Amino acid sequence: MTSDTATEEVAVARRSRWRWMRSYPARRVLQAFLTLFVVASFNFWLFRMLPGDPARVIAREGRLSSDALEQIRAAFGLDRSVWEQYLTYLTKIVRFDTGMSFKARQPVTDLLEPALVNTLILTGAALTLIFIFGLAIGIIAGWKRGSRTDTSLTLTALTLWSLPTFWVGLMLVLVFSISLGWLPVAGIRSVAAVYSGPFAEFGDVFEHLILPAFTIAIVSVGSIALIMRNSLAEVADEDYMLAARARGLRPRTILWRYGVRNAFLPTFTLMALTLGLLMAGTIQTEVVFSWPGLGLLMFEAVKDRDFPLLEAAFFVIAVIVVLATLAADLYYSRLDPRIGSS
Repeated sequence: MTSDTATEEVAVARRSRWRWMRSYPARRVLQAFLTLFVVASFNFWLFRMLPGDPARVIAREGRLSSDALEQIRAAFGLDRSVWEQYLTYLTKIVRFDTGMSFKARQPVTDLLEPALVNTLILTGAALTLIFIFGLAIGIIAGWKRGSRTDTSLTLTALTLWSLPTFWVGLMLVLVFSISLGWLPVAGIRSVAAVYSGPFAEFGDVFEHLILPAFTIAIVSVGSIALIMRNSLAEVADEDYMLAARARGLRPRTILWRYGVRNAFLPTFTLMALTLGLLMAGTIQTEVVFSWPGLGLLMFEAVKDRDFPLLEAAFFVIAVIVVLATLAADLYYSRLDPRIGSS
């Protein structure tokens, strides 16, 4: 191999690397990292603006001397300047070090792991309900656009979308738990329950899961239904739909083979975004139902001024939201090459 050939290959490799760095996936990955940096910084400064003295919360005693409080601040790094705490916080994020909880006096990771699992269980169940009912309502309304069915379903979706989450949760508790006594009021398992096997435990958790999952689904199903309805209504007049009708295909075949398949792309993107929004919006639901997830954990951490726990919990949610959005964008760019070429 001559030196000219080697030089040319190196130049081609550099151009390819530069071309990839300017591509749509590379830009989206860079934006994701920048977003996480901004969110992490925002979390740090936001929680430092909360009123109250974390040292007194850590001490759990309001009559300690000033020297004792200073020792507590020094032990948890609260005696340093805010900028020093900020740099330490960013360094710990890079090292995946969540620190120690002020109140629990144990690693934040030990508190986050079970809470994250419980939140993912709740979010997964709610997302399944949203997917099923949202698509069903949107497909029926979009396929019968302009009819009374379309009007009724659209108004229903808008009404559900406007309902406050905490109010829906309280109403479900009032009806199905207090009045009818069908389902448990709160928690993830029955108090002092003894299970005969894994299926008995699964049944108990499932009963506790129904109300909070339906609460989230009720207030979120409207967005999916409306997007699917509008997307299906738009593709109904496309040339390929008219050609399918002219070929004499059955309406059901036209709907599923040509209509739903092409109208699903915007809905898919919204579903990925909904996953992130559900992770961030479960706080009210988990507080109402005392569901031991990230939302309830953050609610208690706000009251206790537990900065490490708050920062770690919010950052975990931010990572999930950003990754879900990134995955949706990258997958959508594969489905529609026009996006990646922009």
